[in-house]
Amino acid sequence: MKSLHILHTEAAAGWGGQEIRVLQETLLLLERGHRVSLVCQADSPLEGRARSISHSQFHLVPTSMKSALSPGIFMALYRYVSENNLDVIHTHSSVDSWLGGLVGKVSGIPVVRTRHVSLPVKDFFPNHLLYSHIPRRILTSGSMISDIVKRIRYVDSGNVVSIPAGVDLRRFNSDIAGEKIRKELKVNPDQILIGKIGVIRGWKGHNYFLEAIPLILKKI
Repeated sequence: MKSLHILHTEAAAGWGGQEIRVLQETLLLLERGHRVSLVCQADSPLEGRARSISHSQFHLVPTSMKSALSPGIFMALYRYVSENNLDVIHTHSSVDSWLGGLVGKVSGIPVVRTRHVSLPVKDFFPNHLLYSHIPRRILTSGSMISDIVKRIRYVDSGNVVSIPAGVDLRRFNSDIAGEKIRKELKVNPDQILIGKIGVIRGWKGHNYFLEAIPLILKKI
């Protein structure tokens, strides 16, 4: 397998599933013998965690990415790309997708755009270019997000691929006993336990989960 040099870009300043996935993909690509550069938001949790990666094939580039319209940031990213012999630019958030995507177009480097959230995409010019013209491929975190992206004008549905986030079974073992958490929550061993784990966001449907609880309890 050919070793690639992949540039991940992530302008998000928070710490949730999207940023965790960027970090995990970086680590797994390094494990598989690839070279990885990460341009991330300066002073973000992602930068803090990425600093713990000690690998000769990893390069961290903290950058203040406040606006997609910054010529200075664009030129800095363009210089980095020009000097580092990249094979793929993989973008994640809106701001870095504009910056990294346009740099990729100008440099002739294939761009992959990942859409992580199921929020509707505003389908107007030039916004739809982030999906229809700039990326070579569009990855999504699920089939529902793929359906949203495929409805954007001029998007080739054949270029949209759903790859849900995986689970690292070296860290999370589904066969582990649940007695400890049941004791902490004072749940009897024979009681059915249903839960939802994740960063709370308005579009994730936590409200539906809460509304479903009394209906579920009636059925048990």
